[in-house]
Amino acid sequence: MELITSILAGLGSMFGWGISDFFAKKTIDRIGDIKTLFWAQTFGIIPIFIYFLINYQHIQIDISIIFITILFAIADAIGYLLFYKALEKGKVSIIGPILASFAAFSVLLSAFIFKEQISTIRWLMLGLVFLGIILTSIDIEALKDGKIHKKDLIKGLPETLVAVVIFSIWYPLWDNFVSKTNNWILLVLIIRVFISIFVFILSFAMNNKPVIKKDENDLWKFLALIGLFDGIAYLTLTWGYEATTLTSVVTMISAAYSLPTLVLARIFLGEKLNKNQLFGVISIIVGLVLLSGLGH
Repeated sequence: MELITSILAGLGSMFGWGISDFFAKKTIDRIGDIKTLFWAQTFGIIPIFIYFLINYQHIQIDISIIFITILFAIADAIGYLLFYKALEKGKVSIIGPILASFAAFSVLLSAFIFKEQISTIRWLMLGLVFLGIILTSIDIEALKDGKIHKKDLIKGLPETLVAVVIFSIWYPLWDNFVSKTNNWILLVLIIRVFISIFVFILSFAMNNKPVIKKDENDLWKFLALIGLFDGIAYLTLTWGYEATTLTSVVTMISAAYSLPTLVLARIFLGEKLNKNQLFGVISIIVGLVLLSGLGH
């Protein structure tokens, strides 16, 4: 039952982030990373707050826990901003698979530092999912056709590598942190509120106020959808961390967020999957099926 719970949590965050990324593509190019992140995070507070009210319990939380949660929020916001900045500078087909590698490092940290017990068969299934993540993230045909030049390989690379380091450490630490508390819903709410506050302050410091202009009003619906699904992703991820000890499963599956993005792009935008992306989709699905059936 614990494995099924971790798979469901991973799938919830995978689809949440995958769908939010699909809509994010329509906003980042027009209003930039700061505005998109601020409004997405702010709208994302709504589903979390509603879930919090429905599941409200007597709150007893130490000030030190709130302070640590704020530190998590700042680190997460910095990771997001670095990723968005890397996308502005570089190619998605290069930045995507590099960032996706954080899942492998997170699993290794969970296994060797936090002593998560991972069986050999589960290592193999997680490896199959990770292979699919890399294949769905990279555009091999663009590399072969020369659409990506050598100079493109380093654009956004420094920001991406720092983001990989942040997320590789953030996920297992967040799991370890929330598993020791009884107020995970409140912690998710706090982290989202302070990400919004941090990005808001940063926007003023960078003289890039998060104001949506009249000719950008058509983006409100996309910003709301980004926030909604991103909030759902945070809820399911943290629920999985709190309810199970299988950090590796939740993290690796959640990192396959490129899968729903590709599917939505295929359905609504008519974008075709490259051969390697198709193999990646198959690899993720097969890995998930085998993980749920054989990974006990």
